[in-house]
Amino acid sequence: MADHLSKKILIVGDNICDKFNLKKSFTYFLNNLGYNIILCSSSADAVNTIKKEQPDLVLMDIYMEHNNGIEILKEIKELKDLATIPCIMITSLRHSRKLIDALQIGAADYIIKTGTSAQVVNNKIMKVFNGAA
Repeated sequence: MADHLSKKILIVGDNICDKFNLKKSFTYFLNNLGYNIILCSSSADAVNTIKKEQPDLVLMDIYMEHNNGIEILKEIKELKDLATIPCIMITSLRHSRKLIDALQIGAADYIIKTGTSAQVVNNKIMKVFNGAA
């Protein structure tokens, strides 16, 4: 767990994401594991927050009100200083065109909003941090 203390995770999700209380539950769970959590509630501010905070990982909702997560992911992957930051996408749909697009653009993995246990979320995060994603 000591390795987590230096890991910074940015969670990007607007009100659509928040109706599932994901930001609150992810923050609580991941803080308890020792991760440093930063929240971004505006898709419009996501890229600037990523530039400023330089997180080790971004958890980002695919469906947001203004800029969807796919557009933000594309922008991140096109910027040389941000392109190597891994992103795990958050979605409510297991089989969607946007999820396939996200993985093709360079998302490291995805998390289904409902029915995914905290342990599965942590396993996916650890997989990314261990370079297996």
